[in-house]
Amino acid sequence: MKTKRIRILLSISISICALTLSVIFFKTGLSLPLEMAEYMSFPGRYQLEKQLESGPAYEERVAIHSKLENIKEVPLNIFEITFILLTGGILISMVFLNIPIAIMLIHKIMKSEPLMSMVIQYQAPFALTKTDIALAEAQGIYSFHQINDTKLVFSKPRLKKKLIKTGIIWLIITPITLLAFPGGFGITVASFFVTLFFFLKAFLPSPQLIFDRMEGRVRLKGNITSPGFSVDFEKVYPALMHGEMLAISHPLFEYSILAYGKFNTDTWSFYVHYMDRNRPLPAGDVFDAFREKDYLRRK
Repeated sequence: MKTKRIRILLSISISICALTLSVIFFKTGLSLPLEMAEYMSFPGRYQLEKQLESGPAYEERVAIHSKLENIKEVPLNIFEITFILLTGGILISMVFLNIPIAIMLIHKIMKSEPLMSMVIQYQAPFALTKTDIALAEAQGIYSFHQINDTKLVFSKPRLKKKLIKTGIIWLIITPITLLAFPGGFGITVASFFVTLFFFLKAFLPSPQLIFDRMEGRVRLKGNITSPGFSVDFEKVYPALMHGEMLAISHPLFEYSILAYGKFNTDTWSFYVHYMDRNRPLPAGDVFDAFREKDYLRRK
């Protein structure tokens, strides 16, 4: 229980730090290029202004003001403009890297418990049928892209309505926070990036989980919000999602990717069986059309 509290506190701390850093990167990415352009366009002015801030004597202040009035603007060349824009672009792009990394770290801290079973491969697997596939797709939980003797590919459909609704709510919150807290620029920027994250989740292609039977590997064809991976099946362990559903744990960040089936040994036995290319295809009529081809290959 104590460990769980520590993990929750760490997750909250990471979230706060990530939003704070995002605001800092965003503000600096907007203001720094303007300051750099002014600094490079009026050479020497920055140093003179610093001298004025130090509180020099009257005569020296007059001399500095005289020098400031004589400074003329120098047009920036293409290389200087490119450097300024590149600097601002890098800082703003750090915002888009910072939030996903924070989310992955939180998943790493609050990782799912693995499915512990010593003799899992000897349990009786369930039979995958066309009726099961149709029912799963009708419920909107899964979308199957390929089921044959070489690959099993599926994804979690994008819940666009839910994500767009959430994004619109955050989009409304953003101007409200700006009006309610005129100095709360950070809160507004944080709301904006949360909104952007939800819209990206809604419109980006859904990550696909691929069980490659021939190569013995599991792949996640990910996107910006869900980084992909490719790893040997032997190095993958199942995890729990939504209290009952089977998931695959990301090998690096350990967040859960929804797989097909319930969180039990029978379901995992199915995947162990399917990924062993030296064994016949698992039970179920979805594989009936490929059994002869698979038999000839093994023969």
